[in-house]
Amino acid sequence: MTTRVFLSHSGADWETVHQVATRVASLGLGLTGWDLSGQERLFGSTVQQLQVAAVTMILVTPGSADSEEVRRDVALSIENGKGLLGLRLDPSSVIPDALVEAGAEILDWKNPDDLEYLPHGIAVAEKGAKLLVAAAKRGSGSGAACARPTP
Repeated sequence: MTTRVFLSHSGADWETVHQVATRVASLGLGLTGWDLSGQERLFGSTVQQLQVAAVTMILVTPGSADSEEVRRDVALSIENGKGLLGLRLDPSSVIPDALVEAGAEILDWKNPDDLEYLPHGIAVAEKGAKLLVAAAKRGSGSGAACARPTP
């Protein structure tokens, strides 16, 4: 089954967003909300797109740290058991607190090594989300304090 990725962005220029979408699609991954054959962005509800995605990729731009949309997309992704990955499009951009607090890996769009690692980063984000969901179902990984053995 093809991993589907939701691209979350705030204020990024469409040309760069389209380049990211094309890159993700070239990796054999699906994109929610995109029709690359017609070179266009399809609009649909963010919730619908997140529900069919396995991973949310937050495109980090100068405005994303203060973006309510980014905070909402991170929260919805966590609520729905989706993997999270940050992709910094501009090296001067501040990483949104919501991504840091979620423990998301952040890759750099302008770093060739990070772009080569991108498919693995997406796979790791997807697997990490699945492990957290499984742990929460077992009653572990829910944020409760761990009892440490006494010496």
